[in-house]
Amino acid sequence: MTFLELVQALHRESGAAGNAPTTVTSQTGEADRMVNWIKQANLHVQNLWENWKFLRTTDSRALTASVNTLSAPSNLGMWDFDTFRIIPNGETTAETILAAEYEDVKTEDLDTSSGTPWRATVMPDGSLRFEGTPDAADTFQADYYRVPLATELTNNADLSSIPARFHNVILGRALILYANYEGAEEIRTQGVELYTDYLARLENSQLPNRAHSRFRTGANIVVRPE
Repeated sequence: MTFLELVQALHRESGAAGNAPTTVTSQTGEADRMVNWIKQANLHVQNLWENWKFLRTTDSRALTASVNTLSAPSNLGMWDFDTFRIIPNGETTAETILAAEYEDVKTEDLDTSSGTPWRATVMPDGSLRFEGTPDAADTFQADYYRVPLATELTNNADLSSIPARFHNVILGRALILYANYEGAEEIRTQGVELYTDYLARLENSQLPNRAHSRFRTGANIVVRPE
């Protein structure tokens, strides 16, 4: 659903009086609150987990010879340590390098030798420090999870990063926000049911927990621990 369609669904499912909004911009009163509840619900869900699959992206940048640091991507949420690679200058094959948190290696002596980096340390600000210091324009590659975008839902046709088939999780959360404001317990119950159901579906699909997902068989939920 688009941003506008989500707002209109919130109006419909909440039983709000009057006509549904026809735009998400320049609204006032209850319509403006509905627009903001959808925005808040979208960000709430995206911020529940840092490692949602839909937040995964890739960083690929050339290093600078004699410089052993690399700034963090501007939208960095969390690095995926298992994906750190170096492509030595002039080559095409990526080599795996070690990744470490600064807290885990801060008491070790820093390798200041020059050469193809063998380890990248994630500093407290998310930037990287390499050992050894690059002696050429090697390419660093890694996956990371970006932060949710507060401006993601701005215009009528904008779409959430949450996969479309799970957008009811946004609607469910927004219904809870609406009900909390209005003191409407029945609407809150409706919202909790929708939110809980679709959050489980979203987590099954978009978290790296395949072995522990909830599988549906008929009318029963089968939990398969491994």
